[in-house]
Amino acid sequence: MGLGAAYSGESSGLAAHVPQFARKVLVVGDAGGELARVLKARPGVEAHTLDAPDSAQLAFPDGHFDCVLVDNPTQCLKEPAAALARLERLLSTNGYVLLRVPNRRYYKADPGLGSTPEEIGRFLAHAGLGIYIQWPAIDAIAWTITPDAEGNAEVGGKTFRMASHEDREKVFAVEYVVVAVRTTYNPIDHAHELFRAGHPEWCYEVLELIPETYLSKPDVAVTVYADMQYCLAVASRGVPPARGLERFFMAQVLFYRVVSRIPDFREAYHTQAELWHRVGDDAMALRLLRSVQYVAPDEQTQRLIEAWPAPKPRSSTEPETVDWTLAAHPPRVLMVVTPGRPHFGMDVLYDGLCTVLGDGRVREFPWKKTLHGHAAAAQANYPCVFNRPGEPIELEQLLAEVRGGRFDLVLFCDLEHEAGADMTRRILSAAGHLPLFIVDVQDDPRDNRADVLAYLGRPSAHAYFKREMLACYDYGPTTHPLLFAYPDAQVSADISGPRPHPVFWAGHRQFGLRRVYLEQVEALLHTPFDKQYAPLEYVQALRASQIGINMFGFGYDTVRYWEVPAHGSMLLSERLPIRIPHNFRDGESAVFFDDANELEERLTYFLAHPEETAAIAAAGHVHLKEHHTASARARQLLGWIDASLRG
Repeated sequence: MGLGAAYSGESSGLAAHVPQFARKVLVVGDAGGELARVLKARPGVEAHTLDAPDSAQLAFPDGHFDCVLVDNPTQCLKEPAAALARLERLLSTNGYVLLRVPNRRYYKADPGLGSTPEEIGRFLAHAGLGIYIQWPAIDAIAWTITPDAEGNAEVGGKTFRMASHEDREKVFAVEYVVVAVRTTYNPIDHAHELFRAGHPEWCYEVLELIPETYLSKPDVAVTVYADMQYCLAVASRGVPPARGLERFFMAQVLFYRVVSRIPDFREAYHTQAELWHRVGDDAMALRLLRSVQYVAPDEQTQRLIEAWPAPKPRSSTEPETVDWTLAAHPPRVLMVVTPGRPHFGMDVLYDGLCTVLGDGRVREFPWKKTLHGHAAAAQANYPCVFNRPGEPIELEQLLAEVRGGRFDLVLFCDLEHEAGADMTRRILSAAGHLPLFIVDVQDDPRDNRADVLAYLGRPSAHAYFKREMLACYDYGPTTHPLLFAYPDAQVSADISGPRPHPVFWAGHRQFGLRRVYLEQVEALLHTPFDKQYAPLEYVQALRASQIGINMFGFGYDTVRYWEVPAHGSMLLSERLPIRIPHNFRDGESAVFFDDANELEERLTYFLAHPEETAAIAAAGHVHLKEHHTASARARQLLGWIDASLRG
């Protein structure tokens, strides 16, 4: 939990749930000795054990412990309610009680082995405590289950009656961990106390643990998220670059949560601007400050803008790509993919490789039905659903093919780990002689290479392909940008014809500055952009529009950045702070804006100059077909691969 480094020996078990702020810990129950040993390995932690607190005289002063752990309370405590009341006296004002509770619904053949949340809640209430958080125990088996029409579900060979058939899918745990606190507990006050004591990482953890049910009011949620963002900024001072980038991304997610609820919450802009400065992009920092100053001006923000260091000129040189043409012996590619839902970057790359190399030279594993004409009706019009030839095969057959020389290289694309570590490692073991390349099309700018290699059990990879590759950050010489692209077959062949709608936008307002920008555009045009389209209607609306607006989503690279020019609208986009080979040219094949003021200025100008708008749109369409289709992206990937193998 939180920002602290993982402690040795705590990858699982009750100890892993003990918060970092707990310096004095009491462990109650049969497993106390082992738990205490693990906790004592933490720097600065004092841990004690107690078999059972059944004596009214406990040899510790009141309020001594930050955390009390009880392992299976109904088993280790003869009178749980009375014992918990005695333990409560030992708990500090903001202390946590952690209880490992076997699930009675699983142990119903011997109900004495487990408890229900309601029963635990009654024991705690007797002690003036209440359930704060409840998790499935991370060291116990848990299933995601779907009840049948009668509400019954089979779990681990046993049949259970679910509380409600409306719970279509839920996690069923053999055990769960309960965090209890005093009924007077205020986590924000607790967090602020820890921050004032010089522990921003502990403050962050306490705020992070606040259950979502407590954050329904926007002002409360914003306070929590902005405080967490600020803790990250303080805790990031002086850390190594890779950890700083990780915390920058974590803070950005929190920043998006803030501005999607209260768009002009200035403190969040100020914090994120500072973090952009630390990762090396003062231009992005100023963009944030200028946007909030434009929509909600104040003196402090203006002073920050005036005092901000001038951004370093960014090189106009685009990242180089390596030309690749069909060779006499084109490579045979094995892609380890995320097999479940459609995944745009991964799936479009597969389609592009099949187009360039031929279907028979590209195989994904696990087999993914949405690539082979088996999409659900709701997915039928996704721009990353295809009908390529190919049938599912079993793992053993694939391993035999790998060992038999069926493939020339492996692309590991499953950064969501859906395929599973054991299966993936077996594939890579069989392919030990083959070059390995990591393809990271996730929505984050972190350097994930080390984590991926640890997951794969491999010391290195030939190259790392990164979608969200910040232009201001050095990812190393064997990292190459690999962005989204648009499927060749779905690019509009003819973009002529009437375009009666001036501006196109459709989508949510949750990430980036979308809410800020869209409310500004709606006020300017006196038009709401809240219509939801069916997939075919979406494309038709885009084809009927002169200008398509693009803004950051959870990631900077979005599908819309490519689909707007693919269908012949002029791309009006927030300038992306990532490396983009063959990017569109501002004022020639697209139009970019940096902040809220510039968005309004450029939108107003191009709406008043439709001929210039149409010319830029046409140039963008040509440029996309040449450089940013799925097949073009596949050729860029293969060029880099070929160059890396040639050394």
